[in-house]
Amino acid sequence: MTVAPAPPARLAIGIAVPAAAVAGSLAFLVGTTDRLPDPLATHWGLGGQPNGHMSIASFALLSVALPAAVVLGAALVVVTRRDGLTQRNALVTAGALAPFFAVLTVSTVAANLDRPEWSQARHLGWIAIALSVVVLVAGGAFSAAIVGPLRPPAPPAPAPLPSVGLQPGERAVWTSHATSRPLQAMGVVALGLGGVFVAAGPRWPALVMFVVALAGLGLSEIHVKVGAEGLRVDYGPWRLPRQHIDLDDVVSAEAIDVRPTEWGGWGYRWVPWKNASAVVLRAGPGICLNRADGRRFVVTVDDPEAAAGLLNDLRHGAGR
Repeated sequence: MTVAPAPPARLAIGIAVPAAAVAGSLAFLVGTTDRLPDPLATHWGLGGQPNGHMSIASFALLSVALPAAVVLGAALVVVTRRDGLTQRNALVTAGALAPFFAVLTVSTVAANLDRPEWSQARHLGWIAIALSVVVLVAGGAFSAAIVGPLRPPAPPAPAPLPSVGLQPGERAVWTSHATSRPLQAMGVVALGLGGVFVAAGPRWPALVMFVVALAGLGLSEIHVKVGAEGLRVDYGPWRLPRQHIDLDDVVSAEAIDVRPTEWGGWGYRWVPWKNASAVVLRAGPGICLNRADGRRFVVTVDDPEAAAGLLNDLRHGAGR
């Protein structure tokens, strides 16, 4: 989902808060270095007893570098990405992790403060762990509140419907046709194979080939007419069968670019995922009718802009 970005001031606050948490923990560590043992306790067992240690320099690097990298990464996302959802996710991550690591750093330093040896550090019990979890959740929630709710971008203004400028009282008719050479070739080949099978004796293969030939040749050519009655499609070289969509059944028409892979392939297609049916003889321009019942009808022809414009003009009263 694409989401509109938050205002710059909110994004700046969303970066500043976790950055302040990292800076505060670093300042606390630096300000108390002379009161800490070196190495200092950095790990405690389940009973609260210290059982691991690390040098002050290594601890400082680890406790500051990781949350600082998270905050810098979030800042980079905010600067380089304009998708509000991506920005929000980055800021919420930084807002949760940076204070979480800051609390762990401060708790660790406090447990070691004024202790002669790391093994004598204070117990780090469940209170510190619970506080870290609370800060993790609260920091993420606070960052989400700072950025604000998800807001979908304003929808683009609808494009004006195509028109040919037909005036009341004027009459106009648009016609075009399209041919599919591959379907013609398939029909001819299937017809020839059917003849071969008839001569050879087997009937079922011949019948199948004749059906394929009829379907291929019947869909290899279309003739499209737009007029006061609506849109009519005549199929095949015999112009049969015919399909008619009444003008009153047309809400609007538009010219689109048709990709066969998006409309279920070539030929006459039922496309349930688009709530549409389509006559696709080739890739390229086509007419798309938006019908009164919510369905769509698409047919590939040349110069679909004129056909769509004439249908819109006729549908909205011109030429009547």
